[in-house]
This record gives sequence, C-alpha cells and structure tokens, in this order.
Amino acid sequence: MTPCPTRRSRAVAAGVILLLAGALITAAPAGAKPAKTTKPAEPRKTTTSVSASRAVAGAPLALTARVRPRPTGGTMRFTIAGRTPKTCAKVAVRAGSARCAATAPAAGRRTVTVRYSGVRASAKSKHRAYRASSIRRTVTVAARPGTTPKPAAGTIVGSTGSCTTSKGALVAVSFATWSGPIVRGCDTTPTTGIDLLDTAGFTTAGTQHDGPQFLCRIGHALFDSGTQYPKPATESCVRTPPASAYWSYWLAPKGSNTWSYAQFGAYSQRTIDGDVQAWTYGATDVEGTTGKPAFTPNQVRAGSSATARSAPAAQRRAAPAPRADVGKATDYLLTAPNSAGDGPQLKDGHYYDQYDLGFADYGLTVDAVYALAASGSDDAALRRIMAFLDSAGTDGSDRSINDYTGVGTEYAGGGSVGKVALAALMTGYDPHAFAGHDLVATLAELVCTKAIDSVCAAPGNYRYSPSTFAQALPIIAQLRAGDAKGAKRPIAYLESLQHASGAFPSVLPGADSETDSTGIAAMALALVPGAEARTRLAKALSWLASQQTADGGFPGAAGDSTNSAAIAIQALRLDAQTYATRIERAEAFLAAAQNADGGFDVDADADGSDMRATTQVLGGVVGTPFGSVLDDLDAKDVGTSGATYLVDQLTGGDHYETVYDGTAYPDQGLTADGVFALLATGGHAASVSAMTSYLEKQVDAYADPTGANFGPYSGSLAKLALVAEATGGDPHSFGGADLLAVLAANVCTEAQGAGQPCVAVGDFRNNYATVSQALGVLALQASPDDGDHLAATDPAVVRLHQLQCDDGGFASTLRSAGDGCTSDVDTTGYAVQALAAVAGTDTWIGAAQHYLQDRQRTTGLFPGAAGDNANSTALAADALQSLVTALTSPTADPPQPQTITPIAPWQSSLRGLRSLATPAGGFALTGGAAPDLRASTQAVAAAAQRSLLELSGATILSLPRAAAADPPAVPGGGSSSGGTPSGPGTTSSAAGHGSGSPGTETSGAVPNGDSASPVADGAAGTADTGVPTLTLLLWAAALLTLGAALSVAARRGARPGRGGTHR
Repeated sequence: MTPCPTRRSRAVAAGVILLLAGALITAAPAGAKPAKTTKPAEPRKTTTSVSASRAVAGAPLALTARVRPRPTGGTMRFTIAGRTPKTCAKVAVRAGSARCAATAPAAGRRTVTVRYSGVRASAKSKHRAYRASSIRRTVTVAARPGTTPKPAAGTIVGSTGSCTTSKGALVAVSFATWSGPIVRGCDTTPTTGIDLLDTAGFTTAGTQHDGPQFLCRIGHALFDSGTQYPKPATESCVRTPPASAYWSYWLAPKGSNTWSYAQFGAYSQRTIDGDVQAWTYGATDVEGTTGKPAFTPNQVRAGSSATARSAPAAQRRAAPAPRADVGKATDYLLTAPNSAGDGPQLKDGHYYDQYDLGFADYGLTVDAVYALAASGSDDAALRRIMAFLDSAGTDGSDRSINDYTGVGTEYAGGGSVGKVALAALMTGYDPHAFAGHDLVATLAELVCTKAIDSVCAAPGNYRYSPSTFAQALPIIAQLRAGDAKGAKRPIAYLESLQHASGAFPSVLPGADSETDSTGIAAMALALVPGAEARTRLAKALSWLASQQTADGGFPGAAGDSTNSAAIAIQALRLDAQTYATRIERAEAFLAAAQNADGGFDVDADADGSDMRATTQVLGGVVGTPFGSVLDDLDAKDVGTSGATYLVDQLTGGDHYETVYDGTAYPDQGLTADGVFALLATGGHAASVSAMTSYLEKQVDAYADPTGANFGPYSGSLAKLALVAEATGGDPHSFGGADLLAVLAANVCTEAQGAGQPCVAVGDFRNNYATVSQALGVLALQASPDDGDHLAATDPAVVRLHQLQCDDGGFASTLRSAGDGCTSDVDTTGYAVQALAAVAGTDTWIGAAQHYLQDRQRTTGLFPGAAGDNANSTALAADALQSLVTALTSPTADPPQPQTITPIAPWQSSLRGLRSLATPAGGFALTGGAAPDLRASTQAVAAAAQRSLLELSGATILSLPRAAAADPPAVPGGGSSSGGTPSGPGTTSSAAGHGSGSPGTETSGAVPNGDSASPVADGAAGTADTGVPTLTLLLWAAALLTLGAALSVAARRGARPGRGGTHR
C-alpha cells in the first residue's frame, strides 16, 4: 500500500525544495536582487465571553457572546447543557458579538459553552487573522413559577463548585433511606472532614453521650428544607447509635474509584485536594466490610447519577428501580452459619456443607461459583473454591467434584459435567484439563445416539440429563469451549423440545411449560448461530415475559420463586431493550426478598434467607446471562502483576519516557495509556493521581489546545479528555482547557487531501490516524454533559465509518476516497469501542466483529506487523468484551438479539494474553521473558477485563447486527477476504513497541528542538524509506542555512506523542 505522507516527510520534501532554491540563488548572476517578501502578520489572540438573560426552564433564553479584540468575520457555536440548537450552531459574528435564541433546559445549574471559530487570513483579503477561542460558564436555570422540582431518590444533586480532580475536595451524603437524593458539595480549601461538610452546606448534630464528634444527624437545604436525618422519632441521638443504623463515613483519595471505610471521625480526618468523601445511613459493621455507598466516587466527581449517565435523554428514568445489595448478598454467601451454628456453610472456604454433616453439596458449590463470577464481588473467595475443585479436593467423606459429575464412570451425567465445565470457563480455568479430566471431550462422549430408558430420553439428549436445564447447561459449555460440532445434536434435540408457544418443558420429554427451563434454554439458544435460533430465542423470551406476575416475580415450583425471577432476568437481558420494564419489576421483586443478613427468601411467602436461593438469585441481581459471564482469575492475576511492573517503570513517579538516539523524552500518550491500565486493575491510586496531575500540566505541550504551536492536535485532546472522564475529572476543565469544546470545534468541514490537517470532511483536525478519529468520537460520547452528543449521521462518525474496509476491519491511516483499504486489528479494536457508543451503528460493528473473529488465531492471539502479539490481542479483547456487554445492554439499539455473543473469542483472547505474561510482571510483545512497556499498558487493562469503553463511562447505544452470516464462533486463524495483517506504514501493534521495524508508525517520542513537547505519534521514520527524518533534516541543514531554518520549524510542528494514538 502507499502510505499517506506524514508531516515530517512533507518537511523533508520542503527541505529538498529549499535546497534546490538555495542552489539557484547561489548560481544567480552577480548583482541580482532577491524579490521582496512580506511576512504575514501573526494571528491575533482572542478572548470570548458570554452573558445570558434570566433563565427559566422551558422559557426563551437569550445568549450573547462577545469576542475581543473585535474581529472581522468568524462564527460562534453555542452549546447549552450538552446540546447545540440548530439555530445556534453557526452564528455569524458581527461587530464582535453573536446572539443565540434558544429554549432554557430543565431547572438546575447548566453548562453553556461558546466557541469562536477564528478567522483565517488569505491572499485576497486584507483582513488580519484571528485565533479561535472559547468560554465555558455555568448558568442557573430557575424552575417554572408554581413548580418546585424535587430530586429523584438516589440521584446526585448539588454542585462541584470550583473543585476539580486536583483542587479541592468533594463530599456526598446519601438520603436514600428516606427516599431522598445524594447531595454533593465542595470545599476548595479542605482541612478536615467536618470542615468539608460545613463548607459544603451540611448541618450536623452529635449525640448526648459522645458529643458533636459522633455525627448522629445530617441535613442539607437541598433535601426536605434542611431537616436533619434521622428524625428524633427514629433516633433519639442520646447514646451511640447501633451498627445496624448509623451514618458511616467513607473515603476515596484522588484518582481512586473505590470507597474505603474511614478509620477516624470527621473532626480528626485530614482532608486534602482531590479527596472524595461520602456518608451513608444504614447497617455497616465496625470493619466497614458491609454497607458501602451505592454510588461510586467517580459519580460524585462527575455529578451525575448512574441512571443519567447510562442512557440518552429519551431513555432516562426519573429514579432507578430498587436493586438488591450485591455486597450484602456476597457476605451472606461466604459467612452464613451452618445449621449447627458452629461455623459457616462454606466449609474451609472450599465447599458448602449446610448441615455440617461432612458431605459437600457440590451442586450448591458450583452455583456459588456462578454467582461470584457474575458479580466479581470477591475474587479471592472464588479462587479458593475453584482451586479446591480443580485439585479434586475432597470433603469429610473423601468425595471430590469428580464424584459429583461421575466423570470417568458409566454414570457420568451430561448436566453435572456441563455445569462444572461452565464453571471452569466462567473463571478462566481450562475445561479440557479440570480436576484431572477433559470435560469438553467427556460431554461429546455423553451425547446419546438412541433412547435408553432412565438414561437417554432421545438421540441428542445427554446421558443422565432428564431436564431442559440439564440439557441446556452442557450446550452452553460446549459452545463456549469452541466445540460447536460436538454440540450439534444436543442443540437439535433442545430445539425439538420447544412448544409452539415458545416455552420449554421441565422434565424430558414433557408437555408442561416452565419458566426456569425456558430461561436457561434461551441462554443456550443465544450462543447458537443462525436465523432459526434467533427466531426460537425471540419466541422463548416472549413467552417468558408473559409469565411475569403482578408483584414482578415469576412462577416456579415454590410459587413466586426468587430463583425463577433471577433466571428470567438473565434470559430477558438477551433482549434488554424490549423487556427493560419487566426486568426492572423483577429486580424490584428480588430487592424486596432480600433480608437484613444479605440472603434471599426462597419465594414471596417465605421468611428467612436460604443459601441455595441466594447463590442462584445473585446471578439474576447482576443480570448477566450464563453464556456471557466471564471472570478470568488467572488473567486478572497477571494483570495485577503487570500493573506493579507499570508503576515501577514510571519516571519521577508520574510519567513515562521514550528514548530516541540515547536521549529520553516525556511520552504523554504512553502515560495516558498507563492511567487507563492502572484504573482497570483498581489499584495504585496514588500513582494514578500523580500521573493524572502530570498530564494536566502537559496539556499545552501535548495537545496545544490554543493552536499556539500548529495545533490543536485532536488525538491528544481526545486521549486527555478520556483520562479526565475515566478518573472522574472534568474534560471541560482539564489543565485549564475545555478539551471537548476544542475537539468538537475541530471537526473538518472541508477536505484538503492526503497528508493535510483535514484529509476529508469529518476528520478531527491534525489527527493523522484512524485510532485518533475513534478516540475523538469516544471522548465526545463519554462526557457526562454531552452523552448523546453524536449520532451515526454526524460527520465525525460518518468519517470513521468511511475508514472501514470491505472485510469489516478498519484501516489505520486516514485514506482518501478511492485509496486502497487494508484492515488493522488494533485500529478495529478502538473503532468498535467508539461506535458501540453511537446509536445506529449496529451493522458496522457487526461487520467488525466478523473481521476480528476471523483474524483470531487458535492460540487466542491476534496478528499485527510483528506477528501475533500482545498489543493487538489486548485491543481486540477490549472490543470483544464491549460487544459481549452490548448484547445485554438495555440502552443498545436495535432490539436484541442480532448476532451471537463473542464470549468464546473474548475468553480465548485472555488465554492468549496470559501466554505472553513475563516473570518480571509485564507482558512481552510476541514472546520471551522481556516485558515491553507499551504492550503492557494495553495488555494490563485487557487482562483486568475493563475496556476503555467501560472506563470512559460512555453508554453503549448500539449492538452488533450480523450482516449476512454469523461470525465464526471460535478462533479461525484464517485470513480475512479483504485485508491482511498490519504491514509497514500502518499503526500496527509491532510499530507501537519499539520493534525497530523501519517505516512503521510508533508512539515513541522523536526528539526535536523543544524537548518539553512531545512529537506526533507515528514520526519515527519517513513513510517510504524508513530513514529517520531528523537525520535527513540535519543533513539538509548542513548543506544550506535556509534548509536548517525550515527543519527547526518543521520539528516544532511535529513533536513526540502528539497523534494521541494507543502507541
């Protein structure tokens, strides 16, 4: 392929031209006078201001923006509460001002952003050029007369004031116990916890016994006119309140999204810049292991509730439905006492023995594995159980998990073998070698060829599997393990059991219709390729939804069973948008069935927690179907080790450097990737905080948002905005810049051609790579204020789609119309995550899913220019995880299901990444013991199973739709029809890791005259020769002074890391 020229290669070409010009000047006749040249005036710097008329919700709102000094020409763009009215998108500036007439948004504090376009100078115009500028301010919108807006229960209200992620501290107090909101406030000069509360507007009262130091009541004017809670009728506040009902105090340092229980009271707790604190009322033990806030520190920082952030405006609900407490349920699973009361039901952390009889209940134990894997709530406990089962550990009667399955004997049952094999798959264990047996091969051997009384109901039934449940679980396991051939006859038999109504029977063969059986059959059908399976799935879900009772439950053998409701939720999540209301009602039903100890009743009429019900209900509370549950414990372990390696590689504890020609240069792009990786693992909060602070100080050098040095650079803007969004900061005020406003204002409106700042309409200016285009789209979609900013028809999104090749993958370079198209795995990984956050892109990401699954090797790895490697595999894994999540997302459109979930390729990619983990803690690029820093930043996040899409907080609005045929369900390792692995000149995985391959684009910093500034990603060498550009420029400078002057200018304009790509 013919690579697009880079800024540096253009600089070289210009240097050569000047050399020739210099030679001609030298050879000119004596006495010849050079022509006069006029140096164009520098563009004048501008400042923008905005004023607003009195704002009343729903009433006309007049905004007036002014720019100084008064320019001649240009336009203003007004954005109000994240939306740009059509009449205010491009308002001409006259006499230095522009006016926007709009309708005021809902009552509250709303953000108004105004962007002045600037004016370019031209040869025909005598007018001077003016630089672009912008302003962002907050406008208070009053409620309509006669209305008093009441915040919904559980939503976050109040302002962050002048607090940022690095300046000031925030506190949030939850009044949810009294159906109130979560009230938030700010202290810009924090000292102690009590001062933070006081400055943020809260009032407090202590107890008569302990004095004011023990906070017994808290109030705020934003809830119930400032009434302090709990009221005296509930709590006298004479003595210390009990642990079952008091205000508990929680802390999260800068950069952390995890609450920790405060060890000191509010009067003693030192508070510093970046801290987030919370107070929540209810039951919390003295160790703080239960009762954590239901909201996260990042939600406090962002100032938006989970509901408001997770759906576009048209889909948002006034208040979230009641949800059961996953943390309390997990505590019950692990600590509930046995019937004798002398120990927990979970014996030695290995297996369940409810009655302390010395006999393990292995079926119940595996149910607990499913629950813990789905919730991810206690990986350490899950690891203990799985290690015991995998080692064929024995109970008090010398029985192991193999006695439960009967594997290796004539009494092996398909249902029990499939149940254990699925547990292995959910947790990253190998079902081909679990507890000493190949469970996948065993399942294939257990498929009946004929009916046998009491053994096989019919051909295709698994041996000793007399129920739909026992038939469906092994099918899920076989398909997730990649044995579609072995599952073919069992699938056919399962489909034959479906009634015309869509329901499935309980016992085989049977004529009854049962909710649990229909739910599990639907989960199996969701993994079966083909249009027939989708039709059957739709019918099953329709019948299942019709069975919901008035209280939100579903009928089971024991009446309105909690287990039946849980199974129904997991199944209906396969078409979450269609059945969103029914899912909410079922979730509320389960929440009402949860007891104070965290356990769940068996049914609506029962009174008392039941262990078996709780293990089965917890999966429903989380809502992930069995076919999509994945908590790869080994991958998380290597990810955690990799995170430690990443911290050890930091320079000065806050950034990474890239070495070029023996000199180290700061690499802001790589530092941002490190932030994402550490956030994904959930640890190293101090390092995340330091790295984020460093990046805030590097905004001008890295992204040049004001355009002072040939910028802005859109890829860098996008990457920094994503850092702000992922860490709970404000991308509208990060390092003194409104990153999103600048990014949105730099979408190209005209095509300039290959190698120019705007290759085509819709490009983000100065981005130079498809990865940067994808990052820009994702950054705009992830903003809490602008969550539905882009649609599939917006120019930036249309342009990203134009970069998709016929095989479904995305080209790495910003090709022009008519150019060839070679797909790249890395680029496709980013593009999928960005497009999943944009409504109406279902066929595009469906084609991308097909491409990715076709490119995967049987090892689980994905190819790049250096061969199968960690970087490409990590980015593909992120994309596949996003697609798995999309297929059960209630906000995705169109209604599901559209294609089979790529759970098998995703789990296979994690297996591939584990193979590249090194003893030093990081990940090798392609193999060996030496870790690669760039590969490790990507691999750590993927191994932690948290994609950039998830970290950014963007809402999934599209799910993959199969265009023609379903993508391959298992790694195929073949070449795609329309493309080849990344080659030289592309932003490929190898290029990003200092492989030394000439001609590849890297994220390595290339030195220049200003070492404090980074270089554009992908400037390691000229596109055609691979010779370092710096060498050529210095050579040119040595021949001619004019060439040297140009080289300096070119080097100032092309600085390390500026493309903002993943390299």
